[in-house]
Amino acid sequence: MISIQTHRLRDARTICLLVALMLGVVLASSVSLAQTSCNCAALENQIETIRNNAGLPAMGYALYVGDSVVLTGSVGMADINDNITADANTPYMLASLSKTYITAALLKLIESGALSLDDPVNDHLPWTLDNPRVSGEVIRVSHLVTHTSGLRDADIFGSPGSGDLYSYGDTSITLAEFMEGYFVPGGQWYNSVANFRNRMPGDQYEYSNFAAALAGYLVETITGTKLRDHSVGNLFGPLGMTNTGWHLADFSDVSLIAMPYSGNNTEIGHYSYPDYPDGQLRSSPADLGTYMAVMLGGGETSGVRVLEPESVDLAFDDVLNNHGGQGVFWYRYDGWAERDACHSGGDYGVLSDMCLLLESQVGVAVVVNHDSIAAEDALYEVFDLLVAKGLELPTAEFSTAQTSGNAPFDAEFTDLSTGGPTSWLWTFGDGGSSTLQDPNYQYTTEGDYTVTLTSTNGAGSDTETKVDHIHISVPEPALLTQLLSGVFGLFALNASRKRG
Repeated sequence: MISIQTHRLRDARTICLLVALMLGVVLASSVSLAQTSCNCAALENQIETIRNNAGLPAMGYALYVGDSVVLTGSVGMADINDNITADANTPYMLASLSKTYITAALLKLIESGALSLDDPVNDHLPWTLDNPRVSGEVIRVSHLVTHTSGLRDADIFGSPGSGDLYSYGDTSITLAEFMEGYFVPGGQWYNSVANFRNRMPGDQYEYSNFAAALAGYLVETITGTKLRDHSVGNLFGPLGMTNTGWHLADFSDVSLIAMPYSGNNTEIGHYSYPDYPDGQLRSSPADLGTYMAVMLGGGETSGVRVLEPESVDLAFDDVLNNHGGQGVFWYRYDGWAERDACHSGGDYGVLSDMCLLLESQVGVAVVVNHDSIAAEDALYEVFDLLVAKGLELPTAEFSTAQTSGNAPFDAEFTDLSTGGPTSWLWTFGDGGSSTLQDPNYQYTTEGDYTVTLTSTNGAGSDTETKVDHIHISVPEPALLTQLLSGVFGLFALNASRKRG
């Protein structure tokens, strides 16, 4: 199992330190499409065994590889008392993994020019944010998203049903009310010591849920719309993420949401808090797969673009030079021999984790509706299995020495697949096929031909399709006749000149 150091802030709120199909890639004036499939029946049986052995109510999971969401699902019960089975469309509370969805909203504002990571936070607030424990500080957006702002989480959370900030159902306290009441002198939750650290912005990493919530609040102050509405309009809606929402009211049937449990599967109930952007998002395994697809797909999946590629790169890059490994809420785990971007979460009755392997193009997400140590161990056991499966799946790719010519035309194809495929199936668009690794194929008829390669190993298969990849021409007879006529005409003219 991957060794992951965790710590909890807000008791069970956060576990720290520990997102599809890409269309429209143009190669040689042809469109490249791809689809990965997984021989995952045995893996899903393993996941169910792990869940059952840990005594957990339910576990959800999603696996993205190369160009496709290859596996999403759930095992167990979303609600034990009501006998509701969990599946790929069951929403789970994500806890602090929710912060990466604030990232997506901030990136949209950066693209529009309405925001910069270098902006002082006070440029976008209707009141003044000041840390009374230091002098002359300028808290910037970059400090909020890297947990280096000097803002602090006071111990005012309580627990679900305690009458403090946790509330059953949707809280009646708005994000705007809570942010002002926490950060402005005289506010209901203001404390000049408990809410702030004696640190200048950028000096020290100190995880802060309320700083993250403040970043989410900036989306509201800049756009004039609620974060929930901004997310629906710019992310959830365009991507068809119909089982994702910030509030319980966003779901048509709350009974289908995975119920949080603790202890001996004791039901906690569905709850909320006013600083909701830092941990309250609920999403299904299927929607988590879509989210990973868009983040690993450079902001686009299934032909729908919601972010520009450079924006996604910004999310994963180091934001501050003196705090390496911390992007825009995403952080680097360094658990593999390549660059990654991850975030985990934990709250009462829920655990989550997501990692994106940026070079291998593998994304893994696991969610659990329980908060025990056994649940955490089971989560990471499943997480490791999914990563291993993702890394062993093949990725199909090929090159062609020349893609156009006159019939008859011999095309030379070279397999460039990774992942150790053991068999290949080519189709050449005219009914012909081959099982050779590097075939040569002759085209005899004029036309544009789509070429497909399916590479397979014991873990699964991947298909790369290049639409209208081969272009075959046949010389026009009329043109040939005209050319010959012109040649003979020149000969005749030349001969007449000699005779004259």
